[in-house]
Amino acid sequence: GPFVLSNFTDRSFILSKLSSLLLEYNEKIISIIDLPAITISPPLYLQFNNNFTEEQQAYENIRIAAWHTHFAIYGRGSAMYRTNELYELLFQGIPNSLRNELWLLFSGAIYDKEVNLNIYRKYVYESSNVKNDHDTINEEIERDLYRALPDQEAYQQDSGINALRRLLRVYACYNTDVGYCQAMNILGGVLLLYMNEEDAFWTLAALCERLLPDYYNTKVVGALIDQDIYESDKPE
Repeated sequence: GPFVLSNFTDRSFILSKLSSLLLEYNEKIISIIDLPAITISPPLYLQFNNNFTEEQQAYENIRIAAWHTHFAIYGRGSAMYRTNELYELLFQGIPNSLRNELWLLFSGAIYDKEVNLNIYRKYVYESSNVKNDHDTINEEIERDLYRALPDQEAYQQDSGINALRRLLRVYACYNTDVGYCQAMNILGGVLLLYMNEEDAFWTLAALCERLLPDYYNTKVVGALIDQDIYESDKPE
């Protein structure tokens, strides 16, 4: 939407820079419009039974109603007010039907997605056409696909496995510095249960690159540090 810049001594310079950046951005979008269309997989929990008991479903409905009450009072989306009530709702757990929306929002991935339109589609195409450079990574991904969440019905089906394969290959192609590392299969598997593929991709990127940057890389420094801390806290 429109916005106003005021009280800037270099207002004309800032407007000029913003205009040039927007022109570059538009050119980038136009350059990938001719890519083949892809089908984005919806959240996998929508395709399979939740197996909620009647009591669990009643509790889920109460949580959903509480969130919608908060939305009605404090707004929804990136303009939502951050209130004490919001954090109480988060501590109680996000309902399945709102996880796609709220994980994307609270991870900050929503902003990455908005400024990188069609990037997921671009990397789906590229990851399906890369050759030797990614053969080893793809072999690692194949070995880990069925180890992600084997007890979940979604990953006992081709549709779930194919979505997870696509997500991990796309991220490896997108972030060549990391490629693929252990535990990304589990993280990606959880995200896909509740998010569509494209949103799961941007949330995975936010987690690996910004929220937990030392966990999901080739050195897994964060995980090693936590492991040492847990070991040191064990009673002798």
